[in-house]
Amino acid sequence: MEIYIEDSFLQNFILLFFALSSAKSITKEKKQIFFDLPSSIIGSVFIVFFAIIKVVGGLNFLVNLTTSIFVCFLSLGKEKEKNLPLFILSFILFKYLYTGIGQGISRLFEWRISGNLLIGFLFVCYFCCKKVIQQFYKKRKISNFYYNLRLVFMGRDYDITAYLDSGNLLQDSTTGLPILVLDLDTFLKIFEERVSVVDVLQKKLERKLNGRYISCQTTYGEGKMFVCEIDGIYSKENKMSYKELHALVGFGNFGFAKKDCQGLLSPLAL
Repeated sequence: MEIYIEDSFLQNFILLFFALSSAKSITKEKKQIFFDLPSSIIGSVFIVFFAIIKVVGGLNFLVNLTTSIFVCFLSLGKEKEKNLPLFILSFILFKYLYTGIGQGISRLFEWRISGNLLIGFLFVCYFCCKKVIQQFYKKRKISNFYYNLRLVFMGRDYDITAYLDSGNLLQDSTTGLPILVLDLDTFLKIFEERVSVVDVLQKKLERKLNGRYISCQTTYGEGKMFVCEIDGIYSKENKMSYKELHALVGFGNFGFAKKDCQGLLSPLAL
């Protein structure tokens, strides 16, 4: 019986500690090991105690819920943020996730999983979840710099992806408007009925389009960029609505290296 108690306590301690850490990763709470460790220890003591006295049914659910909330409060210390309900919910979900994985593996192979092996599985599950959460926030952070734009010209719509380039502070000297820099393919696609590659190379765009060349400083040195107006530039807000951006479109005698977008959006246009 003594071995079972020690085994159960260690398993629950690891499970609670990993669930707290995973929940804080989701909610971006500050990880404080000096709060997480005591919280996991106290929570494990409660879980083992109520298991010994064999609390069952609805009372068992209530005890588990109360213990989870208590552990979360202890783990946060004095920093009780607005997303406390989300933190508690995330903790409970991760706790049942890790528990369910251990029980599922045990039932799958029809043998009782040993304490050390269960802890090993918890370590693997924890680090897998940690990587997934990190990749999610990394992708989310990157995606925040990409905008879905709709360009309108001569009654046609052109949907492109533009990268929010903090270095693109170009402004037209005449109108003062910021400039959405397009790649060559997109530029020619929009103005395909009026200009060609030859016009671009020979800098004859002024004759074909109602625009002008402006001087600009690039990483390659002094450059020239052709800018002009189109009927509209819109940023997609959601599935049904667009926000109008006041900017010119431009194309220079220099390109940009990004392959996953067709334009460089100026922050001045937002």
